[in-house]
Amino acid sequence: FFRSMTSEAPEPEHLSRQVFVGNLAFSVKEEDVHKMLCKFGEVIQFRLVTDEEGNNKGYGFCDFETLESASKCIKVLDKAQYKGRQLSVRPAAKPKEHLTASATASQGSKAQGPPPADAAPAHPFPGLPPFPGGVPPFPMPPLP
Repeated sequence: FFRSMTSEAPEPEHLSRQVFVGNLAFSVKEEDVHKMLCKFGEVIQFRLVTDEEGNNKGYGFCDFETLESASKCIKVLDKAQYKGRQLSVRPAAKPKEHLTASATASQGSKAQGPPPADAAPAHPFPGLPPFPGGVPPFPMPPLP
């Protein structure tokens, strides 16, 4: 109902100063892409992603000084041709935390020893994958 009295509008969450640049030719050099991106405004940093051996993986991330520079870069370069490939340029996604329940639970747990000798096995047929619902779809022969 009431509008903000400040002159600055908040930045929408989906907009970012960091831009993803994908589908780059594997032969491009970081310096070449940096030069291309500088045409849209002040580039703080460009990182070309590489594998363990230093080979270009075909994408990178650019941090622009301003949101306007990032937006202009996305509008102009997305689907544009660069060195024989159609670029995919969009706002970079924020990294997500990938924690599993077991990793979270184990962070505060104490170390435990082996289970007691008389404890039931965790799976009725060790070495075989579990069956959905816990019951095999056919009668299982007895184990030797």
